[in-house]
Amino acid sequence: MLRNAVLTPSNNPLREPVPKGMYGGLDLDFVRRRFRVSGRLVPYQRIISLSAPSPKSVWNSQGQLVEVPAGQPAFDHDPVTGQCLGQRIENEATNYASTTDISDASSVDIYGDVETVADTKFPGGHAYKLTCSADGTRTGFRINSNGGVALGEPDVRTVFVNPGDFEQVELTIYAFEASVTIRFDLVNMTINGLNSSDRVYGEPIVYLGDGWYALTITTPGDRNTYSLFGVRGVPEATAVTGMSLKVALPQVKKGVVSSSPIPVLTAGTAVTRAADIVTIQNVDTAEWFNADAFTLYAEVIPDDVQNLAPAVVLGATAQDRVILFFQNGEAVAQVRGNQGITSISPAPEVNAGDRARFAVSYRPGTAHILFNGVTQTVVNELDETPTDVVFGSLLNGTYRSSLTLSGFRTEKRTSSPLSYRS
Repeated sequence: MLRNAVLTPSNNPLREPVPKGMYGGLDLDFVRRRFRVSGRLVPYQRIISLSAPSPKSVWNSQGQLVEVPAGQPAFDHDPVTGQCLGQRIENEATNYASTTDISDASSVDIYGDVETVADTKFPGGHAYKLTCSADGTRTGFRINSNGGVALGEPDVRTVFVNPGDFEQVELTIYAFEASVTIRFDLVNMTINGLNSSDRVYGEPIVYLGDGWYALTITTPGDRNTYSLFGVRGVPEATAVTGMSLKVALPQVKKGVVSSSPIPVLTAGTAVTRAADIVTIQNVDTAEWFNADAFTLYAEVIPDDVQNLAPAVVLGATAQDRVILFFQNGEAVAQVRGNQGITSISPAPEVNAGDRARFAVSYRPGTAHILFNGVTQTVVNELDETPTDVVFGSLLNGTYRSSLTLSGFRTEKRTSSPLSYRS
């Protein structure tokens, strides 16, 4: 959900459809929301099987965070430019923050004064304004992590902040035996106070437009169980009565990667969003796939590139499939065929949040893999024709990932030399 880079579509290979009746295939453009089978426009529901059991928060084209109801595809946008990035596919996630209602005095420790203010940036049309009540005092809040994050479990803590009268904002995590503070300078976009001994880190600041920022800290959880999460404007020593900042939607989640925000409206009750399952359905394989010669293109924006994060799986059997995934900071293409499992990583040092483009050109015995302009070759052969495509998961659940799916296309021919169409 929170990305490192603002993306542009100027060199997107998936914008031009496969010519009708020429090479056949699929052309699924999740940015423009245009879906074709052998050149014919078809409705989304005709070709995509979507299981989205829970609501999901995404940015709309006006830079507002909106909640998409369960069962509907969620198309995310860059919150600053309004550009559509594609369909969000997310793994299961739970927000363990005791509440996202900062005005709830029974669940939130307030420094200064708090009021609910109108702000169309967020669901419900409001945010929370925190005001300094006396010269030289702190302005902020502190909430409990709801007991959901235990010793030894990594976690990610995020909050949306409009600094208002402050130039710097601190995020602090507290435990009985220690506290660690990370300071975010929102003028110079720098982070201070990284604590290597406690291994608590500030993640890159993400500007969301309209004066709002996403601030995130992470910890591996191997030293302390941090039960409290605090936010305040700094420096408090020079704060003057009436200085204020706004906050919204604090998140405390297990793992090393955040996700789209999850509201907690009932204090003390953690809220879980179920995983999405997205596959291609109801399409005759002969219309889009040629086992003797095919090319597929995929364009995704991964949230995580360190853990095993599937992007696209062509074929769901244990054998005879092509898997595109991320792991250990690399993009990996794997072919499982009669030569066993062959994997290559054409381009190392892939960053989470960046656009990733795969192309695979296959004919029996050889598959050429192109990733972000770098090509390698795999010697392997598929004995059976893959009959399905799964996005964001392996075997529909063995491994799942969170990503934004921008496009997917196949052609019933090989492409040589292998390149992206612009």
